[in-house]
Amino acid sequence: MKAEQVLQQYFQNMADPEKALEYVHPAATFIAASETESDRHHFYGTYNGIDGVRTLLAKFQRDLEPQEFEMHKMLADETTVFAWGMFRHRVRPTGKSFESYWAVV
Repeated sequence: MKAEQVLQQYFQNMADPEKALEYVHPAATFIAASETESDRHHFYGTYNGIDGVRTLLAKFQRDLEPQEFEMHKMLADETTVFAWGMFRHRVRPTGKSFESYWAVV
């Protein structure tokens, strides 16, 4: 499977975190907004490996209701993919909308 197909499958399976995790490399590093944890939001921080990403996805499922997800562009070769876009979610505990840009390599 090409790198871009792996990423597309990951995104397509986000509603089922265990299925999405099948497309995460064991040495993956996910950084949510900031490399370090913060009192501003419990998502912030670095998540390493499949277990780390599982923790992040569990936080997403518990606290966020997806409203919109757009991929603006994807660039790939045989082993690497870079994509970026934007998302908008409703934060369940507050009911407020949260919108941001995202990028993945």
